Amino acid sequence: MEPLILQKLDKKVLRVTLVKREADGTRISVPVYDEIATTLLEPRKKQTGVFKFAEKKTRRGARRGLRMIDYYLALHERSNRKKKNGWAKDYFKNTFKAARKAAEG
Repeated sequence: MEPLILQKLDKKVLRVTLVKREADGTRISVPVYDEIATTLLEPRKKQTGVFKFAEKKTRRGARRGLRMIDYYLALHERSNRKKKNGWAKDYFKNTFKAARKAAEG
């Protein structure tokens, strides 16, 4: 059972750290809640071969999509800084460049 304070936290909270002051004046941090660490420690459920392959491809595609979005946003902001309505003028160029970069790396 989780402490009451952790039950009231928003689902977006990933970590809670308590900073304590020692008698000599130094500060130490004590992790109270770390969702990332707890989820990484949980064992993954077993899967059959077909689903394992599908999950691997799906995860790879999702990571590629995130990379593409990151590249596109950087290009979008750059185009917008360079010229008036630059994002609209360079939309297709930026989209294809981001897709190509995401596929490469």
